[in-house]
Amino acid sequence: MIKKKLIYSLVIAAFILLIINILVETFSTPEVIVVKNELSCSRIDEIFITSLWDYGIVESWITAKDINNSEYDSLAHVYYIQIPQDLQIVNVIAGLSESFNKKPVKLVTEERKNHSNSTVKIFSNGVLKLEAFLDKADDLQREYAEISFIVQSPDQIDSDLKNKLEHIDIGYTLLFTPSIDLKNELEKIKKINSSFALLIDDDIDEDKYVLDTDDSKNKLARNVINIISDYGRNIPYILNEKSEIYNSVAFAYIREEFTKREIVLSKLSDYHDLRGKPIEQLKSILKFHCENGKGKQRRYLLVSITEFLNLKTEVKYYKRLGNRFSSM
Repeated sequence: MIKKKLIYSLVIAAFILLIINILVETFSTPEVIVVKNELSCSRIDEIFITSLWDYGIVESWITAKDINNSEYDSLAHVYYIQIPQDLQIVNVIAGLSESFNKKPVKLVTEERKNHSNSTVKIFSNGVLKLEAFLDKADDLQREYAEISFIVQSPDQIDSDLKNKLEHIDIGYTLLFTPSIDLKNELEKIKKINSSFALLIDDDIDEDKYVLDTDDSKNKLARNVINIISDYGRNIPYILNEKSEIYNSVAFAYIREEFTKREIVLSKLSDYHDLRGKPIEQLKSILKFHCENGKGKQRRYLLVSITEFLNLKTEVKYYKRLGNRFSSM
């Protein structure tokens, strides 16, 4: 009898405990586990150094000095970066901000000396993970290649093309064939890009400008004068030596008429003609000239306007490395 009572008591106790456990789980607030998003020091270092390389800052200008200071218990080293005189520190900081965009870090900068020296600190999860001192070094300069794009363009530039060209922040030269349409659009074109050149070849159709080898010397001279009068002396004149004009007996006279007016005709073959090449090949050629043209003569690349716009991303990258893009 006693055993039965004991068993009943244990069953009832277990049942009560089960009910209590169910009630506790039902009405208690679940524990919130907060996962802290954090970037490691090594990963931050990697992104930081890569961003510096993207601005043409070489390894010899980057020094990591070990530290043993209780104030820097989260850091093993501090960076000292020499910034060459042809690069603005504000651009380097902008590049760092872009590299760390949407990453769990806070980038803090402090100017130490009139835009010439700055301190950069990078925190993640409230912990200092990187500190760097960016100091201007006037005796340093990045190696660079100098590139001039000659961009063959239609005589009329519509609003869409105008908008795209106005957002190009490098120097380049637009190449046109003389025409009435071009003459009418010239002031608008100069506002888009002040540098332009004229191509002298067989595609000139306007009677006012055409250089037909069958025409008299008087007409040839008059048309040379018309071209120079309408477009000026202070622009490049480029001759297509594959044209009938160049390969005719009249060419010597035409060249003399230009020379008398202090115009030197350069040849189309003087420039690297890349028109019509696949875009991937164009990118490869641009890379070659930027990497192998450092410290050498300026390279002139002739492309169509569409090809030029398709190279915009690559041009931006190579410019950021310190290469220079200028008009003729």
